[in-house]
Amino acid sequence: ARRVRGGSLAISPKDLVRRLLSIKAFDEHIQEAIINATLGSAATSDAVDIVPVTCALAPEGVKTLWEAAASLLARRISELDPEVSVGACEAFAFLLPCLPCSNSGGGSGGCGSGRNKDAFR
Repeated sequence: ARRVRGGSLAISPKDLVRRLLSIKAFDEHIQEAIINATLGSAATSDAVDIVPVTCALAPEGVKTLWEAAASLLARRISELDPEVSVGACEAFAFLLPCLPCSNSGGGSGGCGSGRNKDAFR
């Protein structure tokens, strides 16, 4: 994320959005596996040990990623087509609950807070 913000990472807006949507898909898959494991499905019990990307990044890491991605997309807005724009909105909407709350100085947002199993559907 810091390389994206600093401009040292040459990436197209389409590739950036694709990567953000990959994070979203991965985290949703892990969350679904966790929910299934808690409901007794033996097939998904191994997935409980895998940490979602947003949890691994923690709220401050998600904030850094959010800001860097928004900065890159803003600089290259002319390259966005409607499909990429919709994907960017989906990705940012997914990451929004993981951001630290701006009013509390951080810590009240992030992995697990404000998210329930319905937020991953």
